[in-house]
Amino acid sequence: MNAEQRDAEFLAELLEALPSLVAFVDRDERTRYVNRAVRVWIGREPEDCVGMTLREFLGDDAYALVRDHVAAASAGRRQSFRRATVLPGGEVVHALTEYVPRWREGRPDGFTVLVTDVTGQERAELALAEDQLLVRELRSRSRTAATLTDDVLQELFAISLHLERLRRFPEEAWTVADKAIGSLSGTIETLRSTVKHLVADVERRPPEPGGGRDG
Repeated sequence: MNAEQRDAEFLAELLEALPSLVAFVDRDERTRYVNRAVRVWIGREPEDCVGMTLREFLGDDAYALVRDHVAAASAGRRQSFRRATVLPGGEVVHALTEYVPRWREGRPDGFTVLVTDVTGQERAELALAEDQLLVRELRSRSRTAATLTDDVLQELFAISLHLERLRRFPEEAWTVADKAIGSLSGTIETLRSTVKHLVADVERRPPEPGGGRDG
């Protein structure tokens, strides 16, 4: 066995060991190679898949979903897309599918298929998006609470000024008391509005399903 044959054998061993589905589809949309991962992804034996059309390989429904991507790859445009996939065992996974065109003499000549399970990445991205949404909600509530709290403090400060004037000028008791009572009523209304606003904000947020995330 020469060096070129050894390299080819080594590459074949690498492809067969990959958990990702690797296949090559020719210009007539026929499968010319699939690795052993096809057993997990499609539920077929590799040798049974060689020579199948892509429609036969995937099935009518699955082929209809990727038809446009197949046409684009056959025309020489690399494709990359994600979608949920049901494995033969019933497990639902998120798959990243890539079609990489092969070029011969300046023309597209089939394409390589690479399908990778990215379920863990999808879950991590969803968790990150949920965390970012929560942070934005908390910041919004903090700003609202800070604004309303500032309004209340201003009302209380006004009341304290009225009370101080009452202490210093008791002869103006009725006039000052009336203003103090007015300010106190305004403060109570502001506090009531603050509580209603925060309670409504909490009620608008839907509860987390199951009380939390799955691991």
